[in-house]
Amino acid sequence: MTVILKETHEEAIRKIKKRSFKIHVLGICFTFLLSLFLMCGKVILKIEKDLAKHSYEVVRSHVVEMRTKLKLLEILRTKPISIGHALEIADVVFEESRNREIPIPMVLAIIDQESSYRNSVTSEKGARGLMQLMPGTWNQYMNDPKLKKETGNSHIPTLNIRAGMAYLGDLTKKEKDWNKVLSVYVSGNRDIASNQVYIKQVFNKAKEYSEELGGRW
Repeated sequence: MTVILKETHEEAIRKIKKRSFKIHVLGICFTFLLSLFLMCGKVILKIEKDLAKHSYEVVRSHVVEMRTKLKLLEILRTKPISIGHALEIADVVFEESRNREIPIPMVLAIIDQESSYRNSVTSEKGARGLMQLMPGTWNQYMNDPKLKKETGNSHIPTLNIRAGMAYLGDLTKKEKDWNKVLSVYVSGNRDIASNQVYIKQVFNKAKEYSEELGGRW
């Protein structure tokens, strides 16, 4: 029968406890690292998912934009303007619409109502170009940074539209109501009743253009 000395027994117990402690610590570390890995995995998956979603939205936005531009060009090609002017006008209308938050169908409707897309038109009161801008309005927006860099007269299609849309942008911020905006645009006053025929005609044309553009605007 083997006799175990007290000191040997105590040393064995200490070793077992020490080993047990190490195993316990390693277990905690492993569990922590595993949890951290799983957590990082979820974060990475979320980031990848968000990136994929963002990329899809960007691509989708570009596709929709290109389709809208093509439809806009198709509309403009039916008007009495050259292909060169149609391309330039499409770019300007799209850019100013986005920057000034003006619906494209409304711009097209105003141009249609004001000049029937005849760029050389000058009214009896002196309004000129596609958007029929009065000299006072034209001169007012010549200080606009985008227009100041360019030179030309109010019969140049892109300049006329830039100035006209700048004017519309300011009116929409001030009036907050398209009925009033159109009333001021056509007559200089907010008397909607006296300009009801014009307003109704523009709204009807805007609805038609919206349908032609796919109903997005």
